[in-house]
Order: sequence, then structure tokens, then C-alpha cells
Amino acid sequence: MASVSSRHVLHPMGKHAITLSRFVGAIPILGFFVRTSRMLSRFDRFERQQLPRALAGLSDLGSQQLASTQEVRQLRHEFDVWRQVHALCLSGQANAGTVPASGLRLPEAGPDTAQVVVLRDAAKFAQALRGAVGVSVGLPHDPAQPGTLAVSDNACDPVDIVAPMGAWPFAPGSVACISLGPTVRELYPDQEISLKVLPYLRTLLGQDGLLRVMIPVSETGTAVLASHPWQRLLKGAGFTRIERMPPDGGWLLAWRGVDAVIG
Repeated sequence: MASVSSRHVLHPMGKHAITLSRFVGAIPILGFFVRTSRMLSRFDRFERQQLPRALAGLSDLGSQQLASTQEVRQLRHEFDVWRQVHALCLSGQANAGTVPASGLRLPEAGPDTAQVVVLRDAAKFAQALRGAVGVSVGLPHDPAQPGTLAVSDNACDPVDIVAPMGAWPFAPGSVACISLGPTVRELYPDQEISLKVLPYLRTLLGQDGLLRVMIPVSETGTAVLASHPWQRLLKGAGFTRIERMPPDGGWLLAWRGVDAVIG
């Protein structure tokens, strides 16, 4: 009986076994493509259906939070002010108890910032900023306005704030009343008063703000008042409505410039 060599005997499955093994090996790859296809399909449905709803919800939320956003911006502004005041406090030029308000404006930070503004009475300064701000220049305090803040650019003067003219710690339009004493004309030349001092003070006055010029009673004669240099200076600075005020103690509140009617 002739023997048959085993190497010539084929397995019953033959070539089909090889094909099946290849198919089984490809199943993980096919599964990956199926899962990817399903994921893309779900994302497509989300993009077409859910995403617009989500964006609309964010839009509504954004409109609801608009006021909060404005509050955050205001807080950031006050934080910047606090940072500048803190720098002054560290330099010893201001009291650490100073409480700035939203209307506070300090000069731009720089190497000379500490020498620009000196706040000597933090409590009084903070209290003044909470109400109608009154400022006096050229006299310790306005007797008609007890709550005024005395300002001078001379550190030797007994005032509340030491700051050069043009760099006062007040925002434009935030001051209700500015009182000028007789020594202002001794501190600044008339030309500088008319061209720089008074125009700057106008920017600080609010819509109904008053600029009050105070002169001694000894200078209240009718002829003297009619030709008084302050008349010329006020008109030269653009104060078109100037009113005489009645005497108060040893002072005459000679004129008040009403900023609301200017321009």
C-alpha cells in the first residue's frame, strides 16, 4: 500500500482558514471605524441641534451678566486707584487710612508720584469724596463751607492736600465748589491765573459747580469792585456769568462764576 506524504495532505478548511484568520484580525480595525463613525454622527447632531441652543443660552447669560461685567470694570478701576494710593502710603507721603472713591483721580504713576499728592487728613478726604466736594485755595478753609478741603502746592502750608495746580486728586466734573482766597494772586501771576489756573478749575467743577472768589472787606468799595482784577481774570477764563455775593464775616464773597452756563 502506497504511503501518502503528510506534506501533501491539505487541511479540510484549506484556503478558507487563511481568509477567516485575516478577517478575524481585521475586526478590531472595523470596530474602531464603527465607533468613530458613531462619534462623528453624534457630534454632527450636537452641532446641528444642541450647539445653537447652547450658544443662545450663553448669549442670554451674557446679557444677564452685563451689569455684573460693568461692576467688575468699576472694581478694577478702584483697584488701580487703591494701588496708586498704596504706593503713596509706602513712601510715607499719604496716610494708610485713605479711602478712595470712584471719583478719585491720581496722576499717572511715575518716579515722582510720591511727591505729587500728599493726603494729610485721610478721614476728612474720604468723607468729602462721599458728598459734594468743596475745595479752597489761597486760604486755610472757606468759612462759608466748613467741609472744604484746603489745597496748596506748598508743603509748609497747613492744608489737607498738597498737590501742584493741574494735578489735584479729583476727577473732572466732580467738585461742587471751589473757593479762591486773596493769596492766589500772590502765588500765581495774573496771566497764569487766567490762562492755566482758572481753566483747570473749570474742568473740575460739576455742571452746577460754583467758583467763589473771596476778597477782604477792605476791598469792597463799589468803585474798587467794578475795576477789580478778578473781574478781568474771570472773564478772560471764560466765566460769562459772574454774580456778587453778600459779605460773610471779615470776607466778601465777591463773585461766583457759574460754570453751568459756560459754553
